[in-house]
Amino acid sequence: WVKLDSIDNTADNILRKNATNANGNSFSIYKFRNLYEDGRFAFYVYNESETMARLRGPNVSYQTGIWYYLAGTYNGSRLMFYINGIASTDSGYENLTGNIYNTNGQPFLIGRSNRNFVEDFFNGTIDEVVIFDKALTEHEIMVIYKLDLS
Repeated sequence: WVKLDSIDNTADNILRKNATNANGNSFSIYKFRNLYEDGRFAFYVYNESETMARLRGPNVSYQTGIWYYLAGTYNGSRLMFYINGIASTDSGYENLTGNIYNTNGQPFLIGRSNRNFVEDFFNGTIDEVVIFDKALTEHEIMVIYKLDLS
């Protein structure tokens, strides 16, 4: 769950798993910059070949003070990204095969990147972060979303 405190022109990391690859990460959920990249939420994964798959959420006007439920899954062959239990309809970058890039003990970061630039800190609130040891189904994502609403 995330809630934006402001709508600004920064690319904010929400969750990020660092890695030793050239890109410095294994997977991430983040918010794009507003001015250049339309301010959407997005989820990406790098595989062991350092190939990236990415899905963006819908191009809507996100609001401050509203909670959004974000979930990303990768099952070894397909990336999925959900906002408020609804699967992203973004296409073109969701297909990937292989294991997620080996992180070799690198940190898992919440609300920031490893670069420590001001614009890399999430400007809002993050709650109830959960990492599962399997890719959840769309049904399981919706059940969790609805349970948290009640």
